[in-house]
Amino acid sequence: MPPFTALLCVAAGASAGAAATLLAARLQETPQAVAARPTAASSAAVSHPALAHGLPTRERVRAFAGHVLGYDCATRNPAWVLERLTKEDVHGEGDRKVSKFKEDQLIERRFRSKLSDYARSGYDRGHMAPAMNHKASQQRMDDTFCLSNMSPQVRRVGGGGGGGELRV
Repeated sequence: MPPFTALLCVAAGASAGAAATLLAARLQETPQAVAARPTAASSAAVSHPALAHGLPTRERVRAFAGHVLGYDCATRNPAWVLERLTKEDVHGEGDRKVSKFKEDQLIERRFRSKLSDYARSGYDRGHMAPAMNHKASQQRMDDTFCLSNMSPQVRRVGGGGGGGELRV
């Protein structure tokens, strides 16, 4: 949960000093620590009807070797994607032909995008962090095939890859 949400939650039931301490601790966390942090408080809280679409902050931060994203549980899409690319990142042995689309196991099942969401939908899985930007290693290429990095895109007649006409 982002620091501001943590501050709101804590301030409601604790002193301002405790909230400030929690906020300072959250600001110093690495993206990997944020991504690994549990997202559900307790079974009672998770079953509450007010949380039917997740906790008040909808973004789950996911850190991969080559990119970081904020996953929006309500839309089951990345809210944002961040890449820092070098010349070495876009050249290498990564081969998209051996990569496979996969569900993001670190997103709670009820909120994650699933392979079946795209089956016979008329939409393609659009990479937000493009696979071809991450050829430095096969692992980095494979990370871009995680469904938390996908957003539905209109299928093009004549194949994908930007060529052809949009089908409407």
